[in-house]
Amino acid sequence: MDKLYKFLIVFGSAGYIIWFFQPYNILEIYDLEVFDILSMAGYGSLDINWNAISYITLSLYLFSAVGMWFYINWARNLFLIITVVTVVMTATGGVSVETSIDATLSYLISLSDGALLFMCYFSSVSEKYKTHNKSLKERDALKRAP
Repeated sequence: MDKLYKFLIVFGSAGYIIWFFQPYNILEIYDLEVFDILSMAGYGSLDINWNAISYITLSLYLFSAVGMWFYINWARNLFLIITVVTVVMTATGGVSVETSIDATLSYLISLSDGALLFMCYFSSVSEKYKTHNKSLKERDALKRAP
C-alpha cells in the first residue's frame, strides 16, 4: 500500500503540473485553427485574480505533496483543504473550455487525489502518520532533555 501511496503522490503532482501549464503548450499539440477556436471560447485566458490564486494553490499543492511523502500530519490536512478549495474554485469559476487532454488529466488527478485522501485517513497509511509524528515528538523531547 505504501508504494501505491507514494506513486499516487508523484503521479498526482506531476499530472497537476502538466495540467496547470497545459495552455502554454497548446500550439505544440493542436493546429493553429483549433487554437483560434479555443481562444475565441476563452481557453487559456488569464484573469488576474484567479491566476494569482491558481499559482498559490499550485504551490501549496506541491508543498503538501512533499509533506505527505514524509508522512507529516499537517500536510495531509493541508491537502484536504486544498482539494476542497479547488472544488469550490472550479464550481465558482464560471464557464470553462478544456481540451480533451486537459479533461483527461483533470479526471485522473481527481481520482488520484481521492485515493490519496482515502489512504491518508482510512487505510494502513494513516497509521504511518500517527507513528511518524509521535517519533518526531519523542525526538524533540530527547533533544530538550538535559
